[in-house]
Amino acid sequence: RALQTPWRRGTLRDVALGALEIARAGLVRRSRLDANGDDESHFLDTLFTTVASGKTVAQEMLYRFETEWGGNIDSVVQAYEY
Repeated sequence: RALQTPWRRGTLRDVALGALEIARAGLVRRSRLDANGDDESHFLDTLFTTVASGKTVAQEMLYRFETEWGGNIDSVVQAYEY
């Protein structure tokens, strides 16, 4: 169930979003700016995107493996190699 796992009156997605909001606020307060004047909170953007989608990278990968890639493990390796 990943992020959809029930937790108290919500889901783990709610917990993750709350934790990310706390992290973002802390990074903004730290006010460590780069050469462009941006604080470190932008490093959380990818995590916010994942939580907003409600699907983990593993769930997306499994879906593509079962559908788009027809169960071909070589496609997984090719798509996710660095």
